[in-house]
Formats: sequence, structure tokens, C-alpha cells
Amino acid sequence: MKSLSALCKVIGSVIVVSAASLAPANANVLQPATNLTGNIGITLVAPGGNVSDSTPISTTPYSVPAANGTLVSYNDGTEIGGLMLGGDYVDPATAESISLSGDTFLFRIDAGSQLGTGNSTTQSITGYLGAGGKPAEYQFTGLTIPGQAITGLLVTSSYSDLVGTIDINSLVNLSSPSGFTVNLDRLIFNDQALGSSYDHLDLSVELVTSPVPEPMMSALLVGGLLLLLATRRGIRATVRLESRHV
Repeated sequence: MKSLSALCKVIGSVIVVSAASLAPANANVLQPATNLTGNIGITLVAPGGNVSDSTPISTTPYSVPAANGTLVSYNDGTEIGGLMLGGDYVDPATAESISLSGDTFLFRIDAGSQLGTGNSTTQSITGYLGAGGKPAEYQFTGLTIPGQAITGLLVTSSYSDLVGTIDINSLVNLSSPSGFTVNLDRLIFNDQALGSSYDHLDLSVELVTSPVPEPMMSALLVGGLLLLLATRRGIRATVRLESRHV
């Protein structure tokens, strides 16, 4: 009887240690993601078309390997690249593009149309329009990091001439456990007095992850719990048997 109780305590201790080992050391601290693998799906949608053509835009999802470098850019032969803006033709660096560095997505988003004239400045927009409550946006899918779950996004802007009332973090959202979106119809650019082709947003979106239990550790935890349950049932059965012989 005493030996069974001791065994039960030992098994319980093992399970506690195993469960603790599954939790990250800094579970509440945001950690940059690592090791994006597979292919990334990129789609451009604009339910309201653009300012010059109201025909809805929904490109065929473009699948590209998750490797460092440019994923899609102006006039690169892809459907999305054909819709991107070339910026100032004198400076190719001003052309729109989406690239990947580690697990950080880098965007150059240009102004494509004037919004109107204010008191002293002329504001501009991308030109893409939402409709029916659905926004114009870039959509990213298929983001896979072995052993990690995407739990958040770190959004920064190294250069922005957006109007001050726009919260840059509200433009980027997780859409699924393996994807996110970047809004395009809520961007409003201030005139920088350099021409609308220079009005743009440089956006950085870094994936944040947390570890997920490895299959072996999960199996160990489940097996330990089942063994503990079986052992406790055996103890109760032994107690009942002994009570009958008293």
C-alpha cells in the first residue's frame, strides 16, 4: 500500500517537471520569429477597384519561397507587380516592393492619387478602394515556422509621411494563425513638397512567435497522466479489497 503511494508521488513529480519544461522561459516576452519555411502566398485585393476604375481587384495568390530578398516588386512580371507603382522614374529605389529579411517583411508603399487640397498641403492616397465593408489590402498566407506559433506582429515605420491621425499598428492585423493583412485604403499621405511620387510609407512587419510543445514531450505528458490515473485507480481498488477482508 505504501509503495503504491510512493510510486504515485514519483509519477506526479515527473509530470510536473515535464509540463514545466514545455513552457518557454520567458513566456510573456515577445520573441522575434526564426526559420520561416515553405512558400508564402501574397494577394492584393481592392473590392472597390481604384480611383480610376471601380472594377474589383483580386489577384491570383502569388506563391513565392520564404527566402531573403525581394518577394514582389514593380513591373517584375507578376500580377501584383503589374499593379504596383514605379515611384519617381529617375530613382528606381522609390518603386513599390515587398521584401523579406529574416522573418521581417519590408514594404515600400507609394501614393497613387491625390485626395484633395487642404489649407496648405495636398494629401494623397494609394488609390486602392475598399467596398461593402471590406478593405483594400495585401493578404499574406502560408507563413510556417517549425516548432513555433505566430502570436503577434511588431509593426514599425522607418519613414512615413502619413497624416498624424493614422495609427500605423491598426493597419496591420493577424488574419489567421499563418497569415496577416496590410490595409491599403486607409493610408493618407501628406505632401512633402517633392511631388506625389515621393509620398510613401516604408513599413516593417516582424513576426512574433511562441514555442509549441514537441510531439514527444506531449506524448510523455499524456502517457504520464494516464499512468498516474491508472495508479490511483489501482490504489482505490486495493483499499476496497482490503476493507472487505477486515
